[in-house]
Amino acid sequence: MPRTTTYNVLRFDCPQCARSFSTQGGLKKHKNSTHKQTQYAPPSLPSGSGARDDEFPEGAREFEEDDSEAVPHAVPESRQYHPILNAVPCDQDGKPVPENSPPAALRPSNVQDNDWKPFSGRIAFELGEFLYKEEQMSQRKISKLLELWAASLLEHGGAPPFASQQHMYDTIDAIAVGDVPWTTFSLKYSGEVPDGTIPSWMQADYEIHFRNPHLLARQQLNNPGFKDGFDPIPRRDFDCNGDQVYNDFMSGNWSWKQADLLAQDENNRGAMVVPLIFGSDKTTVSVATGQNDYYPLYMSSGAITNAYRRAHCDSVVPMAFLATPKSGRKYDKDPVFQKFRWQLFHKSLAFVMQSIKPGMTTKHLVQCLDGHYRYVLYCLGPYIADYPEQALLAGIPFTNDFPRADIHELIAPDLLHQIIKGTFKDHLVTWVGEYLTITHGEATGNAILDDIDRRIAAAPPFPGLRRFPEGRRFKQWTGDDSKALMKVYLSAIAGHVPDEMVQAIAAFLEFCYYVRRPVIDQETLRKIEDALARFHTHRKIFETTGVRTTFSLPRQHSLKHYTWAIIQYGAPNGLCTSITESRHITAVKEPWRRSNRHEAIGQMLTINQRLHKLGAARADFEERGMLKGNIFSATMKALLQAHGEIDREDPENNNGNSAEVPVRESAVDDGDGDGASASASGEQMEQASLPPEDDGTPAIWRTPAGAKAMKYREECTRKIMEDVEITANGKKVNIPVYSDYLHGSEYLEAVGHGDITDTDTVLMLSIDGAQLYRSKQSDCWIYIWVNYNRAPDNRYKLASISVGGVIPGPQKPKNLESFLFTGLHHVLALINEGLVIWDADTLRTFVSRLFLAFLTADGPGMTTINGLVGHSGAQHCRLYCGMKGRLKPGTGIYYPVCLLPLDYAQAGSMHPDVNLFELSLRDYKEAIKSYHKNLREVQESPNPTQYRARRLRTGIVKPTILSAFPSDRIFPIPGCFPADLMHLAALNLPDLLLSLWRGTMTCEAGDNRATWDWAVFRDLQVWRAHGREVAAATPYLPTSYDQPPRNPAEKINSGYKAVEYPTYLFVLGPGLFYGLLPDKYWRHFCKLVRGLRITHQQNIPACDLSVAHNLFIEFIIEFETLYYQRKVSRVHFCRPALHALAHICPGTTRTGPYAIYTQWGMERMIGDLGAQIRQPSNLYANLAQRGLRRCQVNAIKAIIPTLGEQHSLLPRGAVGLGDGFVLLTASERHAHEVPEAEANVLRDFAQEYEAQVDNTWLRKPRVAKWARLQLPNGQIARLYWAERMKPHDRPRKGQNVKMQLDGMNVFGEIQYYFKVSLQPGTPERGFAMVAMYSPPDANMLAESHGTLWSCRHLGTLGLQVVDIKAIRSVVAMVPHPHVDNAVLQQKLGGRVYVAEKMGLDVMSLAGHIDDASEGGDQPTDS
Repeated sequence: MPRTTTYNVLRFDCPQCARSFSTQGGLKKHKNSTHKQTQYAPPSLPSGSGARDDEFPEGAREFEEDDSEAVPHAVPESRQYHPILNAVPCDQDGKPVPENSPPAALRPSNVQDNDWKPFSGRIAFELGEFLYKEEQMSQRKISKLLELWAASLLEHGGAPPFASQQHMYDTIDAIAVGDVPWTTFSLKYSGEVPDGTIPSWMQADYEIHFRNPHLLARQQLNNPGFKDGFDPIPRRDFDCNGDQVYNDFMSGNWSWKQADLLAQDENNRGAMVVPLIFGSDKTTVSVATGQNDYYPLYMSSGAITNAYRRAHCDSVVPMAFLATPKSGRKYDKDPVFQKFRWQLFHKSLAFVMQSIKPGMTTKHLVQCLDGHYRYVLYCLGPYIADYPEQALLAGIPFTNDFPRADIHELIAPDLLHQIIKGTFKDHLVTWVGEYLTITHGEATGNAILDDIDRRIAAAPPFPGLRRFPEGRRFKQWTGDDSKALMKVYLSAIAGHVPDEMVQAIAAFLEFCYYVRRPVIDQETLRKIEDALARFHTHRKIFETTGVRTTFSLPRQHSLKHYTWAIIQYGAPNGLCTSITESRHITAVKEPWRRSNRHEAIGQMLTINQRLHKLGAARADFEERGMLKGNIFSATMKALLQAHGEIDREDPENNNGNSAEVPVRESAVDDGDGDGASASASGEQMEQASLPPEDDGTPAIWRTPAGAKAMKYREECTRKIMEDVEITANGKKVNIPVYSDYLHGSEYLEAVGHGDITDTDTVLMLSIDGAQLYRSKQSDCWIYIWVNYNRAPDNRYKLASISVGGVIPGPQKPKNLESFLFTGLHHVLALINEGLVIWDADTLRTFVSRLFLAFLTADGPGMTTINGLVGHSGAQHCRLYCGMKGRLKPGTGIYYPVCLLPLDYAQAGSMHPDVNLFELSLRDYKEAIKSYHKNLREVQESPNPTQYRARRLRTGIVKPTILSAFPSDRIFPIPGCFPADLMHLAALNLPDLLLSLWRGTMTCEAGDNRATWDWAVFRDLQVWRAHGREVAAATPYLPTSYDQPPRNPAEKINSGYKAVEYPTYLFVLGPGLFYGLLPDKYWRHFCKLVRGLRITHQQNIPACDLSVAHNLFIEFIIEFETLYYQRKVSRVHFCRPALHALAHICPGTTRTGPYAIYTQWGMERMIGDLGAQIRQPSNLYANLAQRGLRRCQVNAIKAIIPTLGEQHSLLPRGAVGLGDGFVLLTASERHAHEVPEAEANVLRDFAQEYEAQVDNTWLRKPRVAKWARLQLPNGQIARLYWAERMKPHDRPRKGQNVKMQLDGMNVFGEIQYYFKVSLQPGTPERGFAMVAMYSPPDANMLAESHGTLWSCRHLGTLGLQVVDIKAIRSVVAMVPHPHVDNAVLQQKLGGRVYVAEKMGLDVMSLAGHIDDASEGGDQPTDS
């Protein structure tokens, strides 16, 4: 039996809102965070009818927008209301009422305080609101829920609140408040038509759907939910100096002038002027599934404060959906079509607004939200629109049909598009990039931009400061992105651009911060003008540097009008397009997603209508006091009152008494919303919050932190798709940097089609063979599941990987799919039924469907799964690209040879030379179509003979086991079988190249190894000498390089590990083989190295991806030219590994960087499980048990995170310097004098940084040295001071680093670190004394395609003090090996080359990082 405990059902209710809490502490925390008192409050209404000055009450609340800067605002001291249009309260007959008269009731007298009509009670209302508005549950799921509910109540004779989902819909539709129905009318082109074919747009009917704006305005004025934001009288606010300040819309001069105009009619005295604010903006709800555009028109009231307008609680309502005529490209620029669009827009606006026109000249009586009646006069207020919309509005002055309205005056300022995304993002940020390219060239300019990205990414965590882990590299920023970037951008570009350019951007940012304030006084207006003037002065630097030829830009021109706009309309934050952009989500996008996509507009109108009614009903119930407290506490209180156990009139019952009900202990929550509970010692510990009934929810979801970690994909996807919707307009989405599979076109299309939704779980299956013991027959196969909802830096950790199964050996399974069947069967069941998940973060339950993204394996393993003939078949490519192999005579094996061999006559292989570049860029959808067409042909083979012939022709043996998956639950087959970058770079390519260079490749008849001029290692002495050079590089490699490559001459045939090959060939290779391989082969090899270094990154810029692809294609074609030479006897040189290179970069655009789903995580899991085996006699059963136990332990740690590894913030004795940089012990306890060469550098450093030091220090500089520095990437940078004391063969030489100084990559040897405060009272900063290396040999760098950076150590002449935050990574500086060429040896003498870890960020994803706690570096003083 589960344990039970008491539960405080009544709980502690907040008197200021509807929240309730189980503890007083939770209530106190809520009050302090939500209801704290601040500076500025929305205005309170004056009593009486005349104009008067009112002091602001003490402790008034400040309603500041979330994105406003935290700066002190001017506090209005006094207020003057308009003396004539002063919203005099009246009775229902229109007669003014005496001052302080009680208001009339907001509802009919026959409606009681406990009347929940049309709902049966509070439970029915809150259930309907929860299911329809909050959860947006589908009809099928609502019906299922009600069915389960009804079944649970059968034995008690009860019934759920609703009989069916239709009953719930009918009840919502019956809500009387908020009932403003939608009306539809249509317009049609009526002009001249051309002879012949008439364009379709001229014949179409254009439907406009709208709601009566007069009724909507009345509802807003009557909505009690706005009672704290009611602002009905034009006013003037003044500060303590008597100067006018501007905040809400009604504080601007425009509303006062409107009141003055209306006051000319004596009949209008005492009336209330209500400006109606409109806004429209097209939005796209889907790109991948077709261009679905909607054109909503929104309405708000100027009698509501800015804070409430920004909060959206029905203060901004969808009033109409306008028509969006489409013509096709032929007529897009046709003047007749453009004129028709303008006319359609004009007539639509004029028609939908016609109901308010009478109310603009004749006052009418309206009951307001405070219960009083007032005479109301409407006027057309500002129109919220972005620049294209503003241009359209200016060209169609629909306001000519309305009194006191001029659209050219009413176009509102737009903070979002004019300032935040316009001038800042589209102009200044872009101009900086163009300046860098013009000044430094594209390559260097991109390097500087990379440094700017790194600076932005290095911004330290701080409240209110957003982190940009990838810098500013994303296609389109949202407004929030730009606002967050503004805070760090200036410091990121400083030093890279001229000072005047920095000053220009700084002046603009000042302007931006000032105009975004919610309260603006005269001093702020002066600062706005001053900042704008300075911006106009300094921006000329963009002209003098050749970036711009003119500043005639509409968005920058608009900045001149902001002072005028503020004076007219108050603070601009109340009229920003971010209001309508955000409203799109609830009014357009979510309703569209809830529809069945067939004639969706009608369903969207119904959804909006019901949401509006629910919102109005909640405001009505809250105003009547019917929603106080928690639903449990209210229900229990009613039961206790009914039994006479508490006094119905006792007001203390809400906050003191409690009722005891049995609940599961695991479900108890303290109500403070932080997902934590108090431990016995009083500490707050995060622990699992289980659902009311344990439904098998995955362990990771059972803690708030774990649940948030599982939402990485959802959050990233939402941002990506928002950017897509902003930028699409039918164009192909451009991904500037590929960082994850989320950026691949396959994923984006699946999301666009709705195949992958926010709640889905995306998986990868990885399988590989393993030999558990080197000297014992112990082969087996293991497969794992990787959850792709996690972030890349989380999903490959051992604690995040689940062992799917162990396939015992030692014999290779004849049918691998039969072993996978059980696991895939369960996955398919969850795909069909869904996985019920309880989210401990949001405390909700949802159903997640599984989606299989990839199945990865090495080449031999993949052939047993994908149903293709494999790499030796005629159709050899696992991606089914269509390239036919060429049959090697007498073998039955096909090879992916592009160039047709000479003297070759093999039927079926005589196709001409293959243009590999064109083939690699072929639309992959064609390959998928071809695969499915050919699969059907093979399946329909009438007899074995036809089957063999079709198999040979198509390369398809059978359907893959994954073909049982629904097509919308898996990436297209065979694209879901990506190439394995790990085996390619760590095994296949090294084996190919070394077998050629060693001359061990099979030499066929007609060939002669003596002609293999590339086989330099055929000479055993050369091979052994080379092996010693490889081993000699070990002491120079940092520990972060994992296992260093051993002597290949001794170890390559006896267990050379996969991790050693990439370091050997592609890190050290350009230096090791320089002067050893013939020049043409060395240059050819460097192309491969450059391409692999690019594609092994986690974050691959699209421009670099293009470079890598060209290099790979050139490498493949030149390989055939240099090695194969069209000789039939050398066809076998062209292995499938070569062909795989052609698909890496195009595959990256489809499925993200190959390094993301490489097999390193699989290999690490195999090594970890193998190391845990304790019973060799029962090998495979023990291995399976270890895999199961690993999953169980991971689940327990996920449920109880405190059981996992606990890392302190900093190791003992360490000092954090921000941005992820940490000084680590050992360190000197006291400052010591330094040699004179270093002393001179320190003096120059003090002068450069204007450090305040005394003369004694200048005569004899002294520093306390530190031994180690932890970098943000997890590497530990050491130094010469400590490393010099170690034996030369100790492989931990980590004192050489890559730095970025003045936008350039440079290298140096760390002598020591130190920290210093440059001025009294300032924080200490970290610096490093560095001995620099010379610039690289330009010829070697160019000939190696940027892979061989050869330089010299400059010694004391190269000493320099650098900021430690300029250090990017730890590298190896390896001496050039000895070469036989005397001239070349003389050139290389004393030189070293850079060996930078390939794929360092990818290796760190799997947990390969340096241990910051390791000791061994002792201080030199005691």
